[in-house]
Amino acid sequence: MANTSRRATALLAGIGIEACAGIGYAWSVFQNPLIEKYGWTTSAVSAAFTLFILAGAIAPLVGKLQEYLRTRTIVLIGAALYGVSLYATGTVSSIPALYLSFGLGVGVGTTTIYPLMISYMVKLFPEKKGLISGVMVASYGSGAVLLAPAGAWLASQYGIGNAFKILGVGLFVIIAAASRLIADTRDIRTGMHKVAPSASPAPAARDLTWRRMLATPQFYVAFAALTIGATSGLMILGHASPMIQSAMGIPAQQAAFIVSILAASNTIGRLFLGGVSDRIGRYPLMMMLFACSTLSFVALAASGWVPLFLAGVLLVELCYGGYIALIAPVTADLFGTRHLSINYGLMFISFAIGGVIGPRIAAVTKEMHGGSYQMAFVIAAALCLVGLGLALAAGRMQRRQRDAAEDSEPIAA
Repeated sequence: MANTSRRATALLAGIGIEACAGIGYAWSVFQNPLIEKYGWTTSAVSAAFTLFILAGAIAPLVGKLQEYLRTRTIVLIGAALYGVSLYATGTVSSIPALYLSFGLGVGVGTTTIYPLMISYMVKLFPEKKGLISGVMVASYGSGAVLLAPAGAWLASQYGIGNAFKILGVGLFVIIAAASRLIADTRDIRTGMHKVAPSASPAPAARDLTWRRMLATPQFYVAFAALTIGATSGLMILGHASPMIQSAMGIPAQQAAFIVSILAASNTIGRLFLGGVSDRIGRYPLMMMLFACSTLSFVALAASGWVPLFLAGVLLVELCYGGYIALIAPVTADLFGTRHLSINYGLMFISFAIGGVIGPRIAAVTKEMHGGSYQMAFVIAAALCLVGLGLALAAGRMQRRQRDAAEDSEPIAA
């Protein structure tokens, strides 16, 4: 009973931590105020978000740290970097300083917290991997539901610099306090043994180290598909506020409300689509997501009708939530859970790459086409078609692997 209570407490703390770490998905509401204050270009400012996502490449290193430090200690370190960097972003007056404070500082701080908490919780609840993974990624995505309107309001009332400072202090305090409720690794193992003794470990053949994982073709096909999924979703998230203001002709604060709705759609996808994949399969769901994303981007490129625009971006973000909810289950299914912290971190790099490609495509095509995002939508539609083909190929590879394993089993006499 005590271990069950401690697991529940850790889960609630983890949900709060992930929500507070979700400032990146609210980035678009800060973009225009920065441009207006300093006269910077859209592509220059959006590159800060690109660096923020690219910082996710350190996720495998954070996973490795779990072998040496308590999870709560790593979270506290990440919270300090996250809060200090947000505060520092409020003092910047140049593009390089913005890249250093938000792009790298906030990005590394977030990556120290977000992927770590997912692998931690999957290990803490081995009997509910899919559900817990969905809850944690949904919690992270839901942060923008509150942080986007809060950030826009703070910027309008106190200025963009003070908005970052207030958020930096407040979010650090909350994350640091919640980290005290996280049990250390020894408690996790004890809890797992007592609460879920029937949960059998993955077969040894599936528990691949990161080196063995990187030697498999399945990794690269899944990685490429997830990269495209990330590119499509982060293209919208990285430019959501200016896209909405341009398409609907509304001011920044009203656009921030729409951004929070997009974040809610993203969160719904994270929360529920992971569970759907448990029933219909990872790759069938992935194919459905790419088909839906392709149609949505075609609609965005072909029509300027506001209701269709809103439906399109909402569907893209719903699908994006599904892609990110699939990272942990796909990685665990293919390569086991014993080395999940590092393997998940490596697979998570796909979203760092998508964060580089997506927002940059949107920024560059906007500047090349007189402020229009239409060409970005066309490119995204084409990429999603490629993703559909990769998901189909990955599903066939998985079926062949499963059939080969069944054929190799000895027949009982």
